[in-house]
Amino acid sequence: DSMASDSEGSPPHTRSDSPDYPGQAHPSRLGPVKPRERVELLDVLRGFAILGILFVNYDVAHLNTPVVFPAALDRFGHNLVYVLGSGKLWPLFAILFGTGFAIQLERAEDRGVTIIPTYLRRLFFLVVMGGVFGLVINVLVLLLLAQAGVVMLFIGYVLRRRPAKWLLVVAMFALTLGPSLRTLRHLRSDPGMSGTPVASAEEVAARVEEIRADYESGVEEASSWNPDVFRERAAGVSRFYRGYPQSFLRIWTYANYVGYMLLGMFLWQIGLLKKPADQQRSFLRLFSWSMPIGLVTAIVANNVGQTSYLARMGLSTYPNPVLQLLPIHEVASVAMPLAYIAGTALLM
Repeated sequence: DSMASDSEGSPPHTRSDSPDYPGQAHPSRLGPVKPRERVELLDVLRGFAILGILFVNYDVAHLNTPVVFPAALDRFGHNLVYVLGSGKLWPLFAILFGTGFAIQLERAEDRGVTIIPTYLRRLFFLVVMGGVFGLVINVLVLLLLAQAGVVMLFIGYVLRRRPAKWLLVVAMFALTLGPSLRTLRHLRSDPGMSGTPVASAEEVAARVEEIRADYESGVEEASSWNPDVFRERAAGVSRFYRGYPQSFLRIWTYANYVGYMLLGMFLWQIGLLKKPADQQRSFLRLFSWSMPIGLVTAIVANNVGQTSYLARMGLSTYPNPVLQLLPIHEVASVAMPLAYIAGTALLM
């Protein structure tokens, strides 16, 4: 939240030495804005995204397996969490991340200063905090956000005076880069995307018991805190940091986050999020197509994921290879956050 809270909501083209900004003696210094100048919609959406991320992280990935967890209510709960939350809330957070940067960039440009040193410093501390939090809970995705933020910083800076459509074009390219490479890898090297896996009843039973044991040990580990758990998490964070510089070169691993951020910049540049109260019709149109597309693609992606998981255990046939190759989950991860933005704006 601190990545954008010190600058959002201020009117564009407003000098910091104007009467509206008493106490800010240095025109070139960025500082906190007054509560009345904040865009409340962005604050609400950030809270919604963070709460949703915490809620989704309490879900259990194997509740969708009837033979492991036969209770229908458990499976319904998992399906609901997956369709509405899993893979949709980090993208929402990343979109808001990009919107916050667009606001800060706009204010810096108005003051005639560069945002690059300030923003790089903030991204550095995001990397530090990602490692600290990684000792307690698994949020190393913050380090991916920092990587994406560096790329977004330079792309956004280069395109800052270009028409907003350029941000959308580059965002779409970044969002399709990862799925395209994944599809190529599947086509070249994955022979197990169709057919029925051969597995005996004994093999299936053994796999089910293994999954149950992993789940129970995970619950026990999550509810306990001891030096061994801390050392294990510290080792994981250390490994991540050691490979962090080289991981910058693997841009396809975080390209989607770059796309989400640039999409957030685009939404700010076209004025949709600057004065939400004046954009009710635009939000209604956005909600009317993003929510149906998001729900349909999320439900299909959930079904494909469950069927593939069961097929790997020998309990089902693989889904249609075409469905496995289509970027259904990626479409849902864009449409649902847009629906949440539009829906929240309409509710407010």
